[in-house]
Amino acid sequence: MPAVDAIKLYTAGEAIAAGRAVIVDGGLLYHFQPGTAAHVNGLAGISMNGTMAGGVVEVQVFGVFESVSLSLTTDSAIFASTNGALSISPPVSGTAQYIGTAIAANKLLINRRESIKR
Repeated sequence: MPAVDAIKLYTAGEAIAAGRAVIVDGGLLYHFQPGTAAHVNGLAGISMNGTMAGGVVEVQVFGVFESVSLSLTTDSAIFASTNGALSISPPVSGTAQYIGTAIAANKLLINRRESIKR
């Protein structure tokens, strides 16, 4: 379980899936979109649970995010893809948002960095 200060609560502005890169816009939570200029450097963290719009989402902002539903390649850099999906490949256009490093198949060390606008 992550440290208490590693978790923040937000209201979903759209249906949010668990284990996705998310941003906060206007006080509401949305999936990160590489093609949306407003999302540059806006990564809030990784959603820990899914919910419908208006529901509460726990977001892990740092530390080791662990989920049995992850299938990562150990020691790979992890980037945000379309709809906040986690990927070992940065997008070919839009914003490349580095999230962290896979330290096991089901564990991601969140280590946010500045976005790279392509």
